[in-house]
Amino acid sequence: MALLEIGEKIEDTKTIEALDEVQEQFEAILKQVVAGLRDGTVSADGLDTFRLGYEFVRDTLQLHREALTRRAGRDENLVVVAKAVS
Repeated sequence: MALLEIGEKIEDTKTIEALDEVQEQFEAILKQVVAGLRDGTVSADGLDTFRLGYEFVRDTLQLHREALTRRAGRDENLVVVAKAVS
């Protein structure tokens, strides 16, 4: 799976668990690039290009994780309030 495809999948995730799966795919790509650097199949120019995409996807993952965590916290608070009123 291409790095940019991972970036596109991030926004579609609705749960932390789904985001964790996307992050695992992201980390698998990183491992492939590191292996490519070691065996020479990834050049310095290729690494520079990858780095741009990597930073974008990494930051997008982090922001989306924070948003899902905040949303989950708000949902928990709503449930607690609803139970207290019942």
